[in-house]
Amino acid sequence: MHGVPLVLALFLGAWSDKNGGARKGPLLAGLLGKTIYSVMFAVNAWQDSWPLYFSLYTATLPPALTGADLAIFMATFSYVADVTTPEERTLRITLLQVSYLITIPTGVALGKILFNATGESVVICFLVNAALLVVALIYAALRLNWRSAKRVMDTAKVVEKRKPFLCDFFDRQHLADTIRTVFRKRPGSRRAYLWGLLIAMGLYTFHRDESSLMYLYTQLTFNFDLNLYSNFRTYQSGVYVLGILCVMPIMTKVCKLPDAAAVLVGAAAHAAARVVFILAQMPYMLYVGATLSSLGPIVAPVIKSMVTKVVPIRDRGKVMSILASADNAVPLFSGVVYSQVYNATITTFPQAFFIITIAAQLLVMAIMGGIQCSLKSGRLDDGETPPAAQVDEPLQRSPSKASIHSVTD
Repeated sequence: MHGVPLVLALFLGAWSDKNGGARKGPLLAGLLGKTIYSVMFAVNAWQDSWPLYFSLYTATLPPALTGADLAIFMATFSYVADVTTPEERTLRITLLQVSYLITIPTGVALGKILFNATGESVVICFLVNAALLVVALIYAALRLNWRSAKRVMDTAKVVEKRKPFLCDFFDRQHLADTIRTVFRKRPGSRRAYLWGLLIAMGLYTFHRDESSLMYLYTQLTFNFDLNLYSNFRTYQSGVYVLGILCVMPIMTKVCKLPDAAAVLVGAAAHAAARVVFILAQMPYMLYVGATLSSLGPIVAPVIKSMVTKVVPIRDRGKVMSILASADNAVPLFSGVVYSQVYNATITTFPQAFFIITIAAQLLVMAIMGGIQCSLKSGRLDDGETPPAAQVDEPLQRSPSKASIHSVTD
């Protein structure tokens, strides 16, 4: 099921761009899929007699068919990029990332309380999650605009015959447009910048599978049980949020650091924290390392902001869907790399898997250093759009069926 959203992403961003920044539709579809996921897992937990494979078809398949997290992240980050100026975009996208990160420590803490208060009822926990998703679904449906930017129209190509939605969505031209967005020549060195940013995002997300081995490592080295490790993860997630909220406004508003420099700071923080983890002899050193890495999470939102700046608005949905795909695809093989290294060194040097993270972050720093040296004191832009037109006004009215299917790139 993991591969279904990856296939959808090849069409999702291009369809959204073609229909004038139609970000709301993919967002609602993703939220609906996640709601079905929670409801059906509650039902599966309640029905003890159902075989395990029922959960695959009733709970896992529906969100996969709606894009789930991939659709949600593509739509939300593209929406924010569409309606903010380049100067404000990095901070706004970072705040959007914070809204996601802050749910980790609060969810772990409140989830533990709810789980114990309900007599360890999995059903109630999933239903509470479903209720929160319904609130998000209703809010998005009522408050967000259907389109976050005016439609990019190519007057040379007008569709005379309307297509059914599925035929329009899975148009092979969308696949071609998505691939072309990455490979086509752009003014100056912007194609190289785009490739560098996409590779940097892949390298940064490589360390996500480190967390599963971190528990095994702390259990082996410091005799952590699940409760102690949960406390550590809650602290780590909490300082991530505080670090972003406190430092990012200073970087962007006060120091006015370039985006690439902010990524350098974040990647360096992640790498330095892993050095502390490797050298740690006492449990408190893990907390020192976690505090040191509090600036690390700024890397992902800043790279996303840079990607939206290096392409024109007509390509934003496509590149954001590619980034969302990278978020989902990289863990498919990074987990294998981490686990193989850990298993091979568990008796000699169990900290070795941290070196993978350090190497990945150093490569991110090298890419960002190259981009910053190339830009020198210049600003990162797409080289095509005039500064006054780099943010578009969202359309206020809901689309008619004719407006959805009448125009193609």
